[in-house]
Amino acid sequence: MIKYAVAVSVAVVMGAVVAGFSQGQSPAPCEVGAPPTAEQIARRRLAINGARQINTAEAKTSATSKRFVPLSQLTGVSLPAGFEAQVSTDGTSYTFSIKDMQDACKFAVFSDQTGVIYTASPLQ
Repeated sequence: MIKYAVAVSVAVVMGAVVAGFSQGQSPAPCEVGAPPTAEQIARRRLAINGARQINTAEAKTSATSKRFVPLSQLTGVSLPAGFEAQVSTDGTSYTFSIKDMQDACKFAVFSDQTGVIYTASPLQ
């Protein structure tokens, strides 16, 4: 019974969302709950790819030198135009962020020596 009620609720919500979009009432790209545009999705993938590159480069460097290094000393990292990366390290740990400077929503990703990548957006 609960599964049926959940399925009906999801169908009603989806119908309302589709009806709202078909009437041209789409929310602004940065409005809470608004779906990202195709361009935003593509740029977010680029940011995540950059984060993977940094984590991989730090892991490789640490495996050979037993320390983490600043972004300027990493090889194999290339960020597309419009992205800004900041890496902080004390040699035994690191943290970094990559911000999309062209995204009106100010999308960013961040990670550290654990390799887990997080997505972020500013408080509204």
